[in-house]
Amino acid sequence: MNTTIDITPVIQAIITLIAIIITAVIIPWIKSKVSTSQWKNLTVYAETFVKCAEMIFKGTNLGKDKKKYVIEKLTDLCEERGLKFSPDEIEAAVEEAVKNMNDAFIAE
Repeated sequence: MNTTIDITPVIQAIITLIAIIITAVIIPWIKSKVSTSQWKNLTVYAETFVKCAEMIFKGTNLGKDKKKYVIEKLTDLCEERGLKFSPDEIEAAVEEAVKNMNDAFIAE
């Protein structure tokens, strides 16, 4: 009495489960890490351009000119590097960089 058990449906179910886990969990996790890394890069670039603007634009009441300069430079850099950020995200990074610089200045 030889009985054979067909385990093909079990293997197919396991492969399907693995595919679902990869699609639903692992890929979004990787994308979030890349986005976090790209955001960190954007904020570092923004801080660098804010410091440059502070050195280039001397005088008072030049905040709008500085901000325009930083946003233009940051937008150009993002385009060169293939970073996809909206104008609102770029402006938010600039504002964060200015706030961080002001907080550091106050702390000194």
